[in-house]
Amino acid sequence: MTCLLRLYILVIACILGVSSNETASAIEGCEYYISSIYCEGANWQTLPKLLASEDADWMFLSLRYNFLTTIESGSLPSGLTGIDFRNNPLLTIDPTAFNESSNSIHQLFFSDAKFTQIPAALAELNALTDLSIEDTYIYTWDDNTMKHIGLTLVTLKLDNVSLSSWPEWLQYFPHLQTLEMTCQFPSIPDNAFDGQADMLMTLTLINGNLTETPYAFSNISFLSTLVLDNNNISRLNSLPNSGSLSSFSITNNRLSNATHLSGVLRSVANSLFYLHLEGNQLSSFPDLSFMKKLLKVYLSYNSISDTSSGSIPTSVSYLEAENNTIRSLAGFLSQAANLEYLKLMGNLIANFTGDEIPSKVSYLDLSKNLITELNETSFPTKNSLGLIFLDYNPISVISPFAFTNLTKLISLSLKGTQLARLPLALGSVTKLLSLDMSESSNLVCTCEEKQVRSWYLSRPLTFYGVCGPLSISNFLNVLSQGC
Repeated sequence: MTCLLRLYILVIACILGVSSNETASAIEGCEYYISSIYCEGANWQTLPKLLASEDADWMFLSLRYNFLTTIESGSLPSGLTGIDFRNNPLLTIDPTAFNESSNSIHQLFFSDAKFTQIPAALAELNALTDLSIEDTYIYTWDDNTMKHIGLTLVTLKLDNVSLSSWPEWLQYFPHLQTLEMTCQFPSIPDNAFDGQADMLMTLTLINGNLTETPYAFSNISFLSTLVLDNNNISRLNSLPNSGSLSSFSITNNRLSNATHLSGVLRSVANSLFYLHLEGNQLSSFPDLSFMKKLLKVYLSYNSISDTSSGSIPTSVSYLEAENNTIRSLAGFLSQAANLEYLKLMGNLIANFTGDEIPSKVSYLDLSKNLITELNETSFPTKNSLGLIFLDYNPISVISPFAFTNLTKLISLSLKGTQLARLPLALGSVTKLLSLDMSESSNLVCTCEEKQVRSWYLSRPLTFYGVCGPLSISNFLNVLSQGC
């Protein structure tokens, strides 16, 4: 019986991902699993004795959301592969605190710590590959400690750590593939990445004072992702010439010259898939027609009014250009034969015609523009439109034939318009499943729209909105029968 009971406990423990050893050694505030211990939010100020599972080949320890200030020697389990100290006000770490796991710790994460110099305990780690330090004001970076961890480090994140100049010790990180830093310094040396020029694949330099892209980028051989968000960049000097850059994000900067931007982007014309330019100062649409592989373009929150100066390449399937001052769809979409997602909310578009909308567009958002009317020429004769959003436009007229071509439409939103009557054009939309006409204060339902009832009852349609004191659904279901 005892053997059967032990077997039952072992089976249950395996199903839950918990070993029998761990359940025996578990302490209050921790969740023990075969490969990890989570002691998060336990309100600890000091570490209790934590025991590693004898059955575990490796183990990750998370201590997030506590009040730990000191890590003493011998307070950590042996055989750890990673420790998450984030959201703890750590002040001191004993230089020998990690000695029991000096050859096994690969990951180490800190945030909101109170130490002001890089802990000497890191110099005892011989296999560290991933280090993250966030929101911790470090003023002393010991060269010997940084050189030691640099020999093995692959991923480094230093976010808001009070670096006032480019750290020269980065030259001793030959295996670094991913680097994320807050750039609180205005410039970067031309040789900044020479130490990892053939290894670096992801580079993020954000929330800082950069005013131009450094020439050091041109020395990086295999960079695939470059993120420069939230700086003060007004000029692009160079981009990596490796032919590997697939994603480039430079949102919330000060780019204003679309012609210069187009010129610099030519160096990545054969590799770039994703381009983020939101929150800059562009007034004209950049020419991107030469981009061979570009799939997604983000241009929201600029000041674009001139769309005649540029165009979207054939390869692009996704375009966002919200909250600009675009007045027309003419021209810049003429080459976008594969465009499927088009989001132009918050512009100054007053009218549009079907020949301006690429035939493969399935998602169209023209909300918060100046559109007053929809007619039989508004949508392409041949189209893929499945979702259309025209919310908060001053639309007051919809022609009875405006929706004739929308044979694939399943969702239509006309929220907050100036329509006074239910559009008779709805009768020609055969696949519609969702219709939103809420917040249309002028809308009334009369017997003139009774013919919409048979169309409404013939499909499983969700209809949002009211006309006067009644819901539109209630009117169509019940009251229109009396007309």
